[in-house]
Amino acid sequence: MVYKRFSVGVAIRVGLILANVVCLAFIFARTDLFFSQLVLLFILSFQIYNLVHFVTQTTRDLARFLQAVRHQDYSVSFADDAGTHPAFQELHQSFQGAINAYKEVEAQKESQYHYFKLIVEHVSAGIISLNSKHEIVLINKAAEQLLDVQNIVSWKQLQSKRNSFTQAVDHWLRGGSSLAEVVIEGEKRQFSVGVNPVILLGEPYRVVTFSDIKNEIEGKEIEAWHKLIRILTHEIMNSVTPLSSLTETMLMIVEQEDGNQKPLAEITEENLEDIRLALKTIQKRSRGMLHFLNDYRQLTRIPTPQLAPVNIGNLLASVSRLMQGEITKYKASIYVLPVPPDLTIQADAKLLEQVLINLLTNSLQALEDVVNPQIELNAITQDSKVIVAVADNGKGIEADKLDKIFIPFYSTKPAGSGIGLPVSKQIMHLHGGNIKVQSQTGVGTKVELRFPIQTVTFR
Repeated sequence: MVYKRFSVGVAIRVGLILANVVCLAFIFARTDLFFSQLVLLFILSFQIYNLVHFVTQTTRDLARFLQAVRHQDYSVSFADDAGTHPAFQELHQSFQGAINAYKEVEAQKESQYHYFKLIVEHVSAGIISLNSKHEIVLINKAAEQLLDVQNIVSWKQLQSKRNSFTQAVDHWLRGGSSLAEVVIEGEKRQFSVGVNPVILLGEPYRVVTFSDIKNEIEGKEIEAWHKLIRILTHEIMNSVTPLSSLTETMLMIVEQEDGNQKPLAEITEENLEDIRLALKTIQKRSRGMLHFLNDYRQLTRIPTPQLAPVNIGNLLASVSRLMQGEITKYKASIYVLPVPPDLTIQADAKLLEQVLINLLTNSLQALEDVVNPQIELNAITQDSKVIVAVADNGKGIEADKLDKIFIPFYSTKPAGSGIGLPVSKQIMHLHGGNIKVQSQTGVGTKVELRFPIQTVTFR
């Protein structure tokens, strides 16, 4: 429609110019019509100007539209142009529609930016964004409060005030996370720092997130102490209460009501037998207390791992041979699945043997009274980890007890000491790994020892 109107407008103007030229041709040489010739020449000039102006109107409007978009000047309006030729009204409407659409998009971007900024300002974690020139693009209030700094605009400023924090960030140029100890006004704070590199519009940025975990760590430590104290109190009270009762009974046998010693003539053979039995009970309970304290000492005195290359296949074969006597005693079968011959990690072989012996002992005890008892040892690599698995088809662990099995002195077995799994977990932690347990009652239990491929020792 726009094109048709434009073509008709051009055709009419060209036709009028031709008609004017023809009239000039007829009266060109006549001196008596000199004034008429001047009028026609003036009209012809106006017609040519009008044609050029009409033809270039589209170019001017398009240039004005593109300049507005380029400079994001959305105050430009095509809707209120007075005297606009009908041939360009539809074009102007399209331009105005595009301008309005850009306005709406810009308004949405602005509102999203303010919404994002509001969220960033109200999160409890510190957030800092750095560009490739080490300039701080964004820093929220939480970051300023955690670092106790204000009006920081450059990374160098922050380095001069909080060097230990910036060192932790600069250590992870390609991304990563770590713990950083920062001294602020003489107070040590533990920060969990994460660095994430991003590319935005072709420019590299680093987004640094961090939070103060000192209070969380202290809270967990206090909770762990309370839990340990409850366990120790429970065990000690269980031992001391009967000892106190037996001691009181023996005193009643050998003392009179006034607190003086009874004459030997009043002490019968039956009294002596009661005292002997009480002393045996005290001796037995005392040995139990010593055994408990020895377990506690074992739990708190795990040696630092002496790292060396450990071939997983050889380790599993060695442990299975070592436990063969116990396996035969329980009439169970053990299967060591094929392991890649070059599967090796940096670890302490003796400590890992202790962990595997603990796990195999637990599995054997769970296989008691089970038809066709079996244990399976396996090792694989998965997601940058080496996983050593011990699986059995035993009784399994009840779901409500599964989250308590790593609590020291907690045991699902009546005669269990409750230190095997906690010790194993500590040993794995010292190797930079962890333990994952999956169990289903009546189906069996699978315990996975997960090692990072590049195993390190935490000092």
